[in-house]
This record gives sequence, structure tokens and C-alpha cells, in this order.
Amino acid sequence: MMIRASAERGTTQLSWLHCRHSFAFGSYQETEWRNFGPLLALNEVHLAPGAKFPLHAHKNVDILTYPLAGQLSHLDTLTGSSILTKGTVQLLKAGIGVEHTEGNASAYDTLQYLQVWLAPSESNSTPAYKKMHLEESVNRFQLQPFLISDKTKLFIGIFLKQFSTTYWIEGSGWLQLISGNIQINGQVVKAGDGLVIKSAMQLNLVSQDAAEFLLFEFSR
Repeated sequence: MMIRASAERGTTQLSWLHCRHSFAFGSYQETEWRNFGPLLALNEVHLAPGAKFPLHAHKNVDILTYPLAGQLSHLDTLTGSSILTKGTVQLLKAGIGVEHTEGNASAYDTLQYLQVWLAPSESNSTPAYKKMHLEESVNRFQLQPFLISDKTKLFIGIFLKQFSTTYWIEGSGWLQLISGNIQINGQVVKAGDGLVIKSAMQLNLVSQDAAEFLLFEFSR
């Protein structure tokens, strides 16, 4: 295991956008972190009130969106428009091609969310969309699964302080800690850090504070 430290991530800073990049993205290219397996981009996005990305196209990429605070307006040419808030996870599989945009639906509050790009398990597939609402009471006591593809699984953890659990990674994985501190196999992971899991192993997780994270598992 190794840590991709939060402070070492790339930064995009504009008047309406603040973004931290775990991998090379946009103008942030001076890094050895290009991808990890199918994980192509992992961005922590902060949008100013009323700010919005222009409608743009994607092809052959799976786009995962995970709101952290505020109201996210989503529009795509497959399903139309919706408002996403914390407690929701959304997956848009671009396949042969789709256009989408995200924006801050609030005129007063900053929007914060994670957006993750992953290589699809097959190219030029039919575009697809799915969304899941997390059950907070359940999620505080187990990892809640969300299937991305036949080769990629996502597990969402929202743990109370001093909660512990174990999970066996079959292939490789990446854990992105959103908030709190977690001890994993004796190693402390802090908010904003990414933990790289290069091979099959058991993860022993202990939340030192209330903690929230995304755990991606990639099959071989």
C-alpha cells in the first residue's frame, strides 16, 4: 500500500472553480500520477454559487458523481435534468457518446462533490445511467456496494468514530478518504488522501474519527 497525499494533489483555481486532482487533468500535467488501472481521474470539485460547466461531450468513459455539500444540477442527453444532493451516487456511462453538464443549483451556497472518471469494461457500448440513494442508518455500520462494471466495484463507507471492519480486496483498489481519519492495516490515512492497494489483501479499517470514504475494487 502507498498513500497519494492530499497536499500533493494538483490544483485548478479559477474565480468560479476550485478543484483538486489526484491524477493528471486539464492543465495539471506535471505529475507521475496519470491513472491507476481503470481509474483515470479523481477530482474534488468546489463550484461557486450559480457556476456551471458548459455542455460537453464524452465517449467511452464511465463518470461517477458523488455530492458532498450543496445542490448539484445535472443535465445529460440521455436522461434529462435532475438535482443531486449528499447521500446520492450517480453513474453515467458515456459509451458511444453522450453530452452532459454539472452546475451549482444554489445562488448562495458553494457546491462540493467528487467526480471520478473510469475506463469502461467495453468500448462503444450503449450509453447508460443509474443512481442510488444511500441509506444512512445502514451505511454507518457496513460498506454499501455500488456496481460500476463487471470489473469495477465501488463501496461507500460512512463510519462513526472508532468503528472497525475488515474487507478483502481480490485484485487491486483505491480508497479515497473524504473526511475524518482512518487507520488501515496500521497506516493512518487522512482526509483528502488516496490509498493505493496494488494487490489482493485484507484491509483492517478503524475510523479514528467519524469518516467517509469511497473504496474502488478492480478485478484482474
